Parts: sequence; C-alpha cells; structure tokens
Amino acid sequence: MKLDDLTGWKAFIAVADFGNFARASKELRTPVSMLSKRVAKLEAQLGVRLFHRSTRAVSMTGEGRTLLPQIKSVLEELSKVEGTFSERQEVSGTIKLTTVSFIAHNLLIPIIEKFHKKFPKIKIELLLSEQLLSLIENNIDMAIRIDTPKDSDLIYRKLVANQLVLCATPKYLKKNPQPITKPIDLLNHDLLYMRLHEQCKFVGSTTMLKKFSERKMLECDDGAFLTELALHDFGILVRSIWDVQKHFKSGRLVPVLKDYPLEAFGHLYAVIPNRKFLPPRTKAFYEFFLEETKNWQA
Repeated sequence: MKLDDLTGWKAFIAVADFGNFARASKELRTPVSMLSKRVAKLEAQLGVRLFHRSTRAVSMTGEGRTLLPQIKSVLEELSKVEGTFSERQEVSGTIKLTTVSFIAHNLLIPIIEKFHKKFPKIKIELLLSEQLLSLIENNIDMAIRIDTPKDSDLIYRKLVANQLVLCATPKYLKKNPQPITKPIDLLNHDLLYMRLHEQCKFVGSTTMLKKFSERKMLECDDGAFLTELALHDFGILVRSIWDVQKHFKSGRLVPVLKDYPLEAFGHLYAVIPNRKFLPPRTKAFYEFFLEETKNWQA
C-alpha cells in the first residue's frame, strides 16, 4: 500500500460503513465529488470495482466485502502508530459540541475549565439546543445528551441515569399547606413539568404524570423557564436532578414525595459519530470527558 493511497482507502471504508457517498462526505467533511474521485482512482489502481453504483443506492461488490475487514485492520494499526507520535505534539483546533442548556450550565463548566488548562490550543464551539441535532448533518464532533440509543451509526457511551425529582420552594409549600404524602395529593397542587415527561411513571406504579395534567400551570417545553417559575413559588416542579441539585444545596428548593420517586427518564450519554475517524482534538476531549465523568452520581 502506498502512502498516497490512504485517502482513497479511508474514503472506501467510510462509504462502506455509511452506505452512501453523501453520509460518508459529511462524516469525513469532504465533498462528495472528491470522495467519488478517490474511490474511482483506488478502483483503477486495483483493477476491480469496489461498489455497485446507481442513482438511488450504493452497495459493495464481492471484492469490496473481501477487502473491507483487511483494510480496516491495517488502517487501525497505522492509526495506533501515528497516535504514538502525535501524543508528543500539542493538539489544536476546534471541537464542535452540542448538549442541552441545563447540562452545559450544571455539568460542563468545571470540565471545560480543566480541559482548557490541559489543552490550551483547543477551542470549543458549543451548540445549546433542546432538539437532538444530527451529528452528521451538522458536522458535530460530540454530543452530551439524554437519549436512548437509536442510530447504529453513532457511538453511545452511557454515563449515568437521568433521575427526575419533584420539588418546590419552602414558600410555595407554606402558602399551599395541603399535604403531599402520596402521588394522588398532586391533584391539590399547581404543577410544572414538560410534555416529554408526561409518560413518566412513579416507581412500582402504573400512575403517569399525565394523570395530573389538569393541574399544570402552563404548557412549556423550556426546562430552564419552568425551573425559574418554580423558584418564584409557582408550583411543584418535575426536573432532572442535574438541573436542581444546586438549589437543593442552597435550600431554595426542597424535594417532595421522596418516598415515591419517579422512574429515571433515560440516561445521560456521550455520543460521537465514529470512533475510527476521531480527529486528535476530538479524541482528546472525548477521553478527557469520560475520565472526568466516570464517577458521576446524581
């Protein structure tokens, strides 16, 4: 294998893994026309077709399927060799991350601070969104999200369960002295929770939050806004522990129905597009992040 053939082999692997040139193009951040030329050049050098192409689909030939595991193995070994030397050089560039606002505010700040001290030449571009942005379509290097793994093209690393809690301010509870000793008592109180949590059940019960929808103060899918309403004594809030634990520590919010916890709403994951093609800067942040979060507890 010649060194100047490596871009062709990487293009071949990406197209094979993602099933078409368009998705491979986004993964490698290379124009489709350039990927097509690289694969065509590789096929010409080998004297065989690696893919069957049509206007609607791309599929590997028998020769392509035979070569794929061999070439992956060779490139992985070469990557290890390159990594040995690249570790001696200072990593630089920009990492594009995405997560939701409350994770960034409550969990990411100390990690970014430590990471910047260790890798001062790596910049971070942070996209905060309540939507699950496509990593491939938006050229995102890594996501930190509350999700259930669905996309087989992404690599999910589970961090910790996303535990929901019910809480309110002491002032609200004083103004509304109706007892809250079991879930049914929520019918006597104003509630603040997001639509996506309506199907959440109490542990060991079939009772869902939507049973109490008549007591919702308003419909809003911005968790930060609902938290602010709760802090201004508007009602009982349902939020992730990550979003309210600082308010528990300060005493601004107190938990309610501690003997009747809600089921965890999914898990917190670190998500990357593909471990095999991680740029050094992304690999540095991904590994640093996993090390910093390995002992996370709610």
